[in-house]
Amino acid sequence: MLTYHTKGATTKKERAAGSTNTLYLATCAGTVPVTVIRKRVKNFNLRVRADGSVCLSMPARATLDAAQQMLDRHVRWVEKRLARAAAAEKGRRGVLEAGFVPLWGQRAEIALRLDETCRHAGARLVKEEGPETAAKPQAVIEMTLPAALDAAAREEAAQALVEKIYRAEILRVLPAIAPTYENALGVQASAWSVRRMKTRWGSCTPKTKRMRLNAQLAAYPPFCLDYVVAHELAHLREPSHNEHFHVLVEDCCKHAEQAQKRLRQSPLE
Repeated sequence: MLTYHTKGATTKKERAAGSTNTLYLATCAGTVPVTVIRKRVKNFNLRVRADGSVCLSMPARATLDAAQQMLDRHVRWVEKRLARAAAAEKGRRGVLEAGFVPLWGQRAEIALRLDETCRHAGARLVKEEGPETAAKPQAVIEMTLPAALDAAAREEAAQALVEKIYRAEILRVLPAIAPTYENALGVQASAWSVRRMKTRWGSCTPKTKRMRLNAQLAAYPPFCLDYVVAHELAHLREPSHNEHFHVLVEDCCKHAEQAQKRLRQSPLE
């Protein structure tokens, strides 16, 4: 996300918080529509979402000309993040076509078997001993799908199985990770859950001490999961993202800065 401070003035009607406009940005891949939303904020906030849509929050008093200028100045930033979003989407769509998925920052091959008698899809993770090589991946996902499924249904079933494995892997390692950061921070979560999350790597409800983790964290190197666990637990000490919060996270998680950068990339970059 990019933040940019500006000053400006508009008519009373234009200043209405919540009003929405569409601007357009010329990129190397073509013209991209940008949803512009006026908010009671001081800065411009530019985001490229996981689905490739671009959104700009702008101060209510700023002009659309100022918003367009801000977009034009940051076209290269937008292009890079659109490319990342497209690569991530391609990976999500093409599990069977690619023949592998990222698992803990490395490649896990898909060994597919189509069964004429099978009614329900299934998969199991087989881990190999020794270092990963091109000829020998660290892990193989043995996947069985009903032969009667068409190509689209096979891909959908494969993605669901991979996500199930991701959830199982996080829940497998979490009991060894969470206590380390709970002890370091002097807190304890009441419950953990793992699910698909579109825009967050994790979330926390301080009042109930319930924690939620994004299943896609299993695609990234293990230190990324450590960071998100520490991040969410730190909210039990400090609900906001103020300076004190960041000090808490960085003091107990030595990989915090590295993990933040890594999570802005695709899993196998």
